[in-house]
Amino acid sequence: MARHALHRRPLRHRPEHWVPLLAVTVAAMVIGSAVIVIKEGPALAAQVNPSIPSLRWVPGAPEEPIWPTVGQGAVAVTGVASLAASPAQVPVPIGSITKIMTAVVVLNDYPLDLTALGPSIMITESDVAEWRSELTLNQSNVRIEVGEVLTERHLLDGLLVHSGNNFAHLLGRFDAGTEKAFVEKMNAQAKAWGLNQTHYADPSGFDPATTSTAADQVVLGRKILRYPLIAAIVKQQSVEIPTAGMQMSYTPLVGVDGVVGIKSGLTTESGGCDLLALDAMVDGHPIQVIAAVLGQRGPNRLMDSGMIAYELARDRVAQFATLSVATTGSSIGSFGWTGHEAALHVTSDAIIPAWPGGVVRAHLKLSHQRTTRTVGGTVVGWLILRAGPITTRTPVATSQTVQPPTLLERLI
Repeated sequence: MARHALHRRPLRHRPEHWVPLLAVTVAAMVIGSAVIVIKEGPALAAQVNPSIPSLRWVPGAPEEPIWPTVGQGAVAVTGVASLAASPAQVPVPIGSITKIMTAVVVLNDYPLDLTALGPSIMITESDVAEWRSELTLNQSNVRIEVGEVLTERHLLDGLLVHSGNNFAHLLGRFDAGTEKAFVEKMNAQAKAWGLNQTHYADPSGFDPATTSTAADQVVLGRKILRYPLIAAIVKQQSVEIPTAGMQMSYTPLVGVDGVVGIKSGLTTESGGCDLLALDAMVDGHPIQVIAAVLGQRGPNRLMDSGMIAYELARDRVAQFATLSVATTGSSIGSFGWTGHEAALHVTSDAIIPAWPGGVVRAHLKLSHQRTTRTVGGTVVGWLILRAGPITTRTPVATSQTVQPPTLLERLI
């Protein structure tokens, strides 16, 4: 009987005990959720004043270049939506500038990095006979010998620097089997790039049926310098070929005062032609200008084409004007959390060289996310301005101390 008197019913049979247990469980859940919210906190933000628009037009317009009195010209600044061309843009023979597209097609099919030599070919008796035949026509060529082995890199060097017509034919047959098939590839690439006034009849440009305009060649120049190997080759003043030895560039001014090739051309039909790239500085910022001049005549027509192209490019460099967006100390926005903001100011003049008639884009970038007290005068980021190929970064600082949100605010 005593044993039965001591027996107790299990706790689960007593509903009055559930309430305290449930309360403890809910409290734990609430506390856990509150901790997570505290860790997140309100987001740090930076705002730009409406007086600093994210996009603004640069006042003015570039001056019209001084065009050649004969032939045609065109010029453009890389990264700027502005291509200027002389009125007489009709397709004309372009001579050895053609070889730029020859190199493009070969590299599309057989890519090379800056140090690779690529596949090779062995020079045959028919190759040497072709070279000798071209010499009688006063074509530019690179000396070859039967049994000589030339790599793709050797052929591209001789093609673009010493303008070897025979190397153009060797590359065409190497790439496509026949020159006809190779020329079809050249024209397909021209069409893909929107060179609608360009037609290729041969891989060397000796055929006067290979024609283009200065404007098309500037577009081509912009595109081909995106090929690292082509950009590296055309800036060379000379190259070394196994049998021929050192071969000099025919391109005027290459390596002088920032001139980067690109390629020249000279035949009876084409006259003097030059496709030129110029690396220049505008207020310490690098830019690149592409210029093309076709159809120069006279005893110095090749050098004349190079000098005119150079002057067209230098003229574009001089067209850049400095735009001021904010002066030292001026307020350009705010920094902080909701209810805890401070004005932002630039620590120096926010200026940028810009193209007349172009656009300048501005945005604020924080250097890092701060979650603690920020002392007044602390640099917290940059006002970044972009105008075509040029970017400037001006430090921005807080005008006063910014306190972090309180614990109560972080619970919200």
